[in-house]
Amino acid sequence: MPIDTRSIHQITEGTSLAELKTNFAQVKDDMIKRTARTAVAAGARVIRNAEKTNALAHGFRKSGLLIRSIKSFQRRSGVEPGTTVFSIGIPTNKDGPFYWRFLEFGWNHTGTAYRKQAKTITPIPARPFLAPALQQNQEAAVRAMADSVAKSLEKYGRKE
Repeated sequence: MPIDTRSIHQITEGTSLAELKTNFAQVKDDMIKRTARTAVAAGARVIRNAEKTNALAHGFRKSGLLIRSIKSFQRRSGVEPGTTVFSIGIPTNKDGPFYWRFLEFGWNHTGTAYRKQAKTITPIPARPFLAPALQQNQEAAVRAMADSVAKSLEKYGRKE
């Protein structure tokens, strides 16, 4: 799930986002891409760790596959040039757990095959753990991004 910077901008305009913008403007031109990547990765780590904590709090620990599958990774395809996008969540591949969608969004059988057999199927209620992590930790993610930009300023210097 990529971080939507518009919602972060709306929520945290009064806090450290303004500081983040001013500090980022002071980064040297040749270091902007690296600084942006590390800053967005720092924010993504905060959200990823919160998702793992939420999943553990819901008791999703039978084999540990779901917890190990929560990742933050940089997207390269379908991204405009000059932008950095990190996706946070569970990648959809053959090795990942397919059932995370049932846990996050719930499940209710809608077909007719089981109705004909007179079996009762209990729906699975939604127990979201990914979306609340994003909603509750947006400010912390922006703070982590601001700290990362500040460290880059100290390491690489300011524009002259």
